[in-house]
Amino acid sequence: MDKRDGHLSSVVICLYDVRAALFFTGNNLQAFKMKHATNPSNDHYSLSIAGKPQFKVSLKRSLLNSQLNHCWYCGIQISEKTSQYDHIIPQDKGGGHEKENIVLCCKPCNSGKCNRSLDEFREHLRLRTSLLGGVITLKQLYALIELGVSLPINNEYFFYFEKI
Repeated sequence: MDKRDGHLSSVVICLYDVRAALFFTGNNLQAFKMKHATNPSNDHYSLSIAGKPQFKVSLKRSLLNSQLNHCWYCGIQISEKTSQYDHIIPQDKGGGHEKENIVLCCKPCNSGKCNRSLDEFREHLRLRTSLLGGVITLKQLYALIELGVSLPINNEYFFYFEKI
């Protein structure tokens, strides 16, 4: 790179995005910084080189505060250390990294929800907390219900966020 008066005359910056890598030089970089300095859509995370979101600590603290330090789904006490991020609408079902789609939950709930929608997760928990939990699968449950078999399943299951 050329040096003029002790300053670099050309700087190439690579910003990684999920969709593409953008390269800026000179004045284009300044214009980009001015335009996107306070982008409200992603001010709570950045993307790693692999394109995965790296949520900021301030987001976790804000979510913990708004959730009163409870898991969004089951309601147990969680902390900064024990909480995990979860997408309410899973990414593979069209959910993004918007603040409104991110909650904190405990590890068992995050693992159990996996890529399920809220309704699918609710059905999973209804079955798991019933007498048939671990005995039959959701698919088997639906088939038995369709045949008219009466089963000892909780009629309702409420998430913690629905109770507060």
